[in-house]
Amino acid sequence: MKKFAAGALSLLMLLSTAGCSGGNASTDADANVSTNVPDGQSSGQSSASLSQDMQGEITVSIFNPMPGKAFLEEAAGKFQTLYPNTKINVETFAAMPEVKTAESADGGKMVSMVSDASDALKPDYVTQINTQLMSGQGADIFDIGALPYYRYAMSGQLEDLTPFMDTDDSFRLSDYRQNILEAVQIDGKQYFLPLDYNFDVVAYAPELFTEDQLNTLRSKDKMTIEEMMALAESNFDSSADARIFSLRGGAGPRSTMFGALLSEHYTEFLDIPQKKAAFNTGDFANLLTTVKDYEEKGYIPTDDIQRAAADAQQALSLMQNESGSVYFKNVSNALLMNYFTKYYSKDKSNVVRNNIAMNGVSLNDTDELLGVAANDKGEVPYTATQAYAMNANSANKDLAWAFLKFLLSEETQTSTAMSMGGVPVNISASQNKAKLQAAGVSSGMAVPGGAPRMNPSDAERPAGEDGQAPDRPVLSEGGQAPDRPVLSEDGQSSDRPVDARPNMEQGPQPNAADVTLTEDQQQIYDVYMEALEKYTLMINTFPITDDAITSVVTSEAQNFFDGSKSADEVASLIQNKVELYINE
Repeated sequence: MKKFAAGALSLLMLLSTAGCSGGNASTDADANVSTNVPDGQSSGQSSASLSQDMQGEITVSIFNPMPGKAFLEEAAGKFQTLYPNTKINVETFAAMPEVKTAESADGGKMVSMVSDASDALKPDYVTQINTQLMSGQGADIFDIGALPYYRYAMSGQLEDLTPFMDTDDSFRLSDYRQNILEAVQIDGKQYFLPLDYNFDVVAYAPELFTEDQLNTLRSKDKMTIEEMMALAESNFDSSADARIFSLRGGAGPRSTMFGALLSEHYTEFLDIPQKKAAFNTGDFANLLTTVKDYEEKGYIPTDDIQRAAADAQQALSLMQNESGSVYFKNVSNALLMNYFTKYYSKDKSNVVRNNIAMNGVSLNDTDELLGVAANDKGEVPYTATQAYAMNANSANKDLAWAFLKFLLSEETQTSTAMSMGGVPVNISASQNKAKLQAAGVSSGMAVPGGAPRMNPSDAERPAGEDGQAPDRPVLSEGGQAPDRPVLSEDGQSSDRPVDARPNMEQGPQPNAADVTLTEDQQQIYDVYMEALEKYTLMINTFPITDDAITSVVTSEAQNFFDGSKSADEVASLIQNKVELYINE
């Protein structure tokens, strides 16, 4: 067994969108909240003191329209209604991704596939932002996803938000997930604010393990891939239609064994703040050959869903349930709510089982939760869908802070436009979002489970094809639904629910306060929130990465998997290119 292992597979793609073209903020003193303040400095004025008379104009710049643009425009509209003398501009750099659709295998709902060619534009975007910041210009706020934000922070081009957070009486840190905010700090300073967080959950198929192995698994709440591999490798049957991991082969950063291994050992190969790279020590070459060995032994599937994304129907076929058995599944937290529920229909013979799948991986009703994915140091990392920083050169920092704070508010973060699977950093908003999902009225990873029971004045929406409400399980005397999973202290659960078709339709969504959960929906909500709380408290790191470096590493690594270069040649090329980049 080679020395490498991995946990959270999505660290390489830390953030999905980024700030972009960045028009200049207004410099007219009469139009700004902060007046008579030297450029690049904050007035120190607390946002709590800002009133309905707040005025000024700022620009929020993002790289990719999805998923941030709709959310920002909705938030900007609400903010401008509260403060009529303000203007919030939202600018994007890349074009809207092409959306394709394909019919599902059972002829049911149309599944949207997104073809995003914006990656090729990232170097141009970064160049534009670099030029603007170096000249003291640029947007007031930008999403840092595709940017080398650590460079901007260390060069003083990002505003430290800590003084705003400390002096604003209306900003209560206890309203937010403090460990999530603290994990992104650089040298103790808060250079950006994540709006949400995503983490990896590990599930396993209990029927594939011995009783002793199950006892080990059920005593854990986090594991690395190396630990999981050591446990499963001894009884893996290469002749059976099975895989040890759902992580795929190849060099793609998403849902691949390579991406997972690199994510776990990222800091061994690269220390960005210290400008040190160590890809040529032999360890990275060993990582590459380890992945190849896993492919050849049949431990992981070799098909690459990312390559099929251009063909909607082909990609859809890969996104259907995995054939065969999978020992371990690394999945997004976005699948947790679906895992804790089952769908109902008046006509039981017409029920279609359709597990929600992400990158070809879904959770079966017989799978058990292990816990969260950890890196080689035992840390639990996370990613963010949207994260925003303030330009240190902004001429209107108080207004920029007021809008950043508004983006973190309960009302704004409860919006279904924010993200599909991310958990809001605002604690109350995360509870609201979960309630809407449990009621089946939220977009994205909603749980149809039947119509929500609204307040007495509202009619109950029928859910069955015949217009009848679905059947509900009878709760036991202890208040537990017999067919609901109960999360134990070690993070595993039993009596898995049947997964079914998600509610992918968009439309007006009720407020969480307007929804009253049925007894079984409340049960789902309670178990989900118990799991979310448990796993969230374990998160403690947000590694610094760089899209430009990620691109170099993955593109060169693919040359090894294609057979055009050896592992040592690839490692040497990556070392040279990364060293040149980080020392620019």
